[in-house]
Amino acid sequence: MITIKSEETQWNDAQIRFGPYNSTMTKHSSEHESGSANENHGSDKVEESYGASADFKYDKETFTFVFDYPKDDDRSLKDEKISINLQGFQSKSNITYCSTGLTMWPAAKNLSDHLVKNPDSIRGKRILELGSGLGLCGLVAHHLTNSNAIIHMTDGDTDTLGLLQENIASNQLSRTDSAICSGENDSTGNESNNVLPDSALSCCQLLWSRENSALFLEKRAGGQKFDVILASDIIYAMSVVGPMWETIDTLLTRDGIFLFAFARRQVAVTMVDVLEAGKLAGFVYEECEETDLSSDLFVYIFRKAN
Repeated sequence: MITIKSEETQWNDAQIRFGPYNSTMTKHSSEHESGSANENHGSDKVEESYGASADFKYDKETFTFVFDYPKDDDRSLKDEKISINLQGFQSKSNITYCSTGLTMWPAAKNLSDHLVKNPDSIRGKRILELGSGLGLCGLVAHHLTNSNAIIHMTDGDTDTLGLLQENIASNQLSRTDSAICSGENDSTGNESNNVLPDSALSCCQLLWSRENSALFLEKRAGGQKFDVILASDIIYAMSVVGPMWETIDTLLTRDGIFLFAFARRQVAVTMVDVLEAGKLAGFVYEECEETDLSSDLFVYIFRKAN
C-alpha cells in the first residue's frame, strides 16, 4: 500500500453548484435519501461543511472496468487485460451532491475506449488529466503507455482527491511500476519543486484559472507544458467553462490535443456552450467515433487554431 500525503486548499464543487451550505443544499440531499424526505440529516450540525465531513448517509460501491490491450501491445498476445477497480459512491448518495467526483460518470468509459483505440496519441507524452474523479481515464492511460509517459492526474475537490489517491494506490501501482508522487503543495503547486521524473504518475490538486495554471506549470510541471490533456464529465455549471479553457490554453503545448468527453445530464450547461467557448478561446475541434448520440455522450478532440 502506498501512502500519499498532500496539503491542498480545502474546496468542494458544491461551493459552485449550490453556494455555501444552506437549507437549499439540505433540501437536495434529503430528497434523495432512501427514507422520508422530511427527515433531518444533520443540517443543524453542519455550518460551512462539504463532502465527507458532512453528516450524510451514503453507500460505497466498487466500479470495475476491463479493457483489451491494443493489438500492437505484446500483452494482448498473452490475453492480458487492463483491469481497474475503483472505490466510489453510488450516484444518488447524498455525498455526491457535495463532491460530484466521488461517483462514476458515464463519459469516462467513452474517453477510455478512445484511448484504447488510439494508444499512439498518448504514448511517450506528457499527459494532464483535469477533474480525474475516481481515476479511470488516467489509470487507463498509465496502462496503455506502459509507464512510458508523465501523467499528472488532478482534481480540485479535496474529498475527491483523497479517494483518487486511494484508487491509484489500490490498483497495483507500486514505486517499482511508477514513481507516484503527491508533493507537499497547494492547488497552484506552491511550496513544491517536486518535478516528476521521465516516467511517472502523480496525483495533486489543480483549481482552474489562468493564474493557478501558470503557477502549476512553474512549480509542479517544471515549466514544461503538456502534449495531451484529458477530461471527462467535468462541466456541471456555466461558471466553470471559462476557467477550464483558461487552464487548457495555459497548460497545453502549441501542437497538443485536448481530449474531452461529455455526457448530457441535468445541469445548466450544454455541449454547445463548451464548443462555443472553445472557439472563443482559440480552439478548433473534431468529433470522435466514440460519440454516442443515442445516449447523449460526446467525445471531441480540440487543438489550438493556427
